[in-house]
Amino acid sequence: MYTEDLRGPAVAEALAHRADETVEVSRHAVRQLLHLAGTSAASEVSTPSLTAREVETPTGTAAGMSNRQIARDMSIPEHRVKRHVALIFAKLNCRNRTTAVTVAFRTGLVPYRPQSR
Repeated sequence: MYTEDLRGPAVAEALAHRADETVEVSRHAVRQLLHLAGTSAASEVSTPSLTAREVETPTGTAAGMSNRQIARDMSIPEHRVKRHVALIFAKLNCRNRTTAVTVAFRTGLVPYRPQSR
């Protein structure tokens, strides 16, 4: 656990700059530590949201469409699709299209609809 994960002035003050010392901690601080230890990190992190147009981009990518094809399908310029992709990478903390699509589907930001063949 990192000190930046702790909340409340009592906890932060008790742990500030005292790495080598014994520290007195109030009951409230101990309860807060135990609560944080039992809380999953995923529930603490807010899930980003995608705009309706950004949702269309990973859907097209998952279908194997290029930026040009997605642009035609969405009736927008290709550079706008590239901008959507860049924003999605930033929002989902991804480095490539495959990871972004996977994260978008797994988090439910983009509804998964299997393509019929």
